[in-house]
Amino acid sequence: MFDVSELFGQRLEVYRDLKPGHLCWSIRSRKTPKRVLNYHGTGPGRIKDQTQKVGLRDCKFTVQEGGPARVRRTHEKYVHAWVTGILVDPDEVGKFCTTRVTYDPYKFESFVAAEEPRVPVFSAEMVLFEYPYVYVPPSALEGKAAASTQI
Repeated sequence: MFDVSELFGQRLEVYRDLKPGHLCWSIRSRKTPKRVLNYHGTGPGRIKDQTQKVGLRDCKFTVQEGGPARVRRTHEKYVHAWVTGILVDPDEVGKFCTTRVTYDPYKFESFVAAEEPRVPVFSAEMVLFEYPYVYVPPSALEGKAAASTQI
């Protein structure tokens, strides 16, 4: 069985697995041949570990330009939003990450705070992915304009 701790310290991308029945996060690495390391599954390049918690540090939230519009136009899911950061033990960041963030291409153009006001989130010192939720420290929202990115 693959030990995900072997990837600790690497800069990776994390996104929600969109395949039906896959209730987990996927990890994408620019350094692996297939680029997708998944916490659940059997295909090539997949981690056969059903852990549903991922921790990242030094994070950037990305939504591809045109991604939300394409999803709204086609009503088809595809990966166009993710968080990039350095993989760490989720227990290392979990106690600090208490503010939930969300992303919905039918409502927002960026990741936003899950509670009102829907403050956009573009970066965070750390992120905890605990399926199906994403959490950041409260400081990731401090000093941000409360302007909504709602469509």
